[in-house]
Amino acid sequence: MKKTLFACLFIVAGAGVILLFGEITELHSGVKKLERSVEYSVVISDVAPLKELEEVPVRFYHDKHVSALEEEGCGACHRQDSNKNFLFTYPRERVETSRRALMDSYHDSCIGCHDARLAEEKSSGPVACGECHAPKREKEWMQPAGFDHLLHYKHEAGMNHECGVCHHDYNEKEKQLVYQEGTESSCRDCHRDIGDPEMPSFRDAAHSGCVNCHMNKEEAGEKTGPTACIGCHGEKERRTIEALVDVPRPDRNQPETIFMHSDDASMPGVSFNHKIHENSTNTCRTCHHETLNSCDQCHTSQGSIEGGGVTLVDAFHKKTSLKSCVGCHDSMKEEALCAGCHSSMKDASMSENSCSTCHAGSQERANIAGNMSRQSDLLAAMPDDDIVINVLEDRYEPSKFPHSMVIGKLLDISRDNRLANTFHKDELTMCEGCHHYSSPEHADQPPLCRSCHTIDFNPEDLGKPRLLASYHLQCMGCHEKMRIDAVDCTSCHSEKGDDMVASQKTRVTEGKRDSQ
Repeated sequence: MKKTLFACLFIVAGAGVILLFGEITELHSGVKKLERSVEYSVVISDVAPLKELEEVPVRFYHDKHVSALEEEGCGACHRQDSNKNFLFTYPRERVETSRRALMDSYHDSCIGCHDARLAEEKSSGPVACGECHAPKREKEWMQPAGFDHLLHYKHEAGMNHECGVCHHDYNEKEKQLVYQEGTESSCRDCHRDIGDPEMPSFRDAAHSGCVNCHMNKEEAGEKTGPTACIGCHGEKERRTIEALVDVPRPDRNQPETIFMHSDDASMPGVSFNHKIHENSTNTCRTCHHETLNSCDQCHTSQGSIEGGGVTLVDAFHKKTSLKSCVGCHDSMKEEALCAGCHSSMKDASMSENSCSTCHAGSQERANIAGNMSRQSDLLAAMPDDDIVINVLEDRYEPSKFPHSMVIGKLLDISRDNRLANTFHKDELTMCEGCHHYSSPEHADQPPLCRSCHTIDFNPEDLGKPRLLASYHLQCMGCHEKMRIDAVDCTSCHSEKGDDMVASQKTRVTEGKRDSQ
């Protein structure tokens, strides 16, 4: 198959937008039809020396150029290296010595081509400033491409486990790229966002390596990955971790369990189950950033340049970072099944009591701690009767709260969730979602809600809701966070007739309100 422009990619996406691989088992006919049927524009924003722009950024329509330049092929816009691989940079003669030089590079290439085609009476494009630099309201379709465990596994199989096709180091002595087994790392380890003459940027390296490989395989009649923007950057639903759970992870002889301990640490060491965490992420970069090194190679107790000044303690415990253990675990509390309780707790982050769950000191002690029991002592000691809440009974009948059923559901959720199963070993944890200011030691007789929340508004404590508000915030807030179907008033307490309401008001006036 001829290498046509149709199989080419014009790299004009914004800095940081990358193109990796698509589904390696898919043929390109479907991608081509999709690209042909919809005009996808790409904003020309690879123009850092021109910032700030004097004109509106140009939207480039690759499909139109594909159709108009089909006979010329990719070479009409993109140069090739000595191996006949296309260099996906633009313009062909790109000069960045000055702002004017880069601007002239674009104008000479684009307008020059348009003028030449007009002279030959061929279909052409605009030649006036306002025709290209025109404000257009279009939906942004381009997304950062991802490379999850499934794509890595498929590429491994497609390359017959020849890792050197993608993973390489530069040998200074031999002046060439070489593969060293056991040193495989992320492409971003060497290829950063901004490149230089000695090292291509990540975007240039990914496009050059990936797209050319796909094109060569396509020319040979082999199944391969996408060669058009939409194939990798198009709108598509990202695979969930659950969808990747059975996909083999990359093998670099990593141990299943690692005991992590620092000589100058005051806490006992941590037995870290690397295997479990592999199955809880969609890519190694979730934890390892650009490299696949262990955390302490970059993050030290005092902080280092290699680790971005982030100390080893913060690398594991910084609550605001999704890269840290604590930050990642805390983010899981936002999931529907967890948010019902954690969103209402006085401190939704981990407590000091959580430390010993990880810092057990050895794998043996971690194993002794075990997981939640399937037999619940808490539930067994709890009466099956519903709790009748009638202290505010007025227009509605008392509300009946199925306390044991709710606790039973929370226990089931915790047992079926690996993270909750680890941190909820003490069943009294289930109580803290509602009894958020009560000590677990008082679980046998927790204080009533009205012990803290007064029936009437307390002007001396503006931050504390009155009893009616506290019930609704707690119950309805939990339902909302857990995405339980919305309920109206009568779902919890049926409405009374007018006679009963009048009678109830008389009782309240006489000071005879129930106080259950």
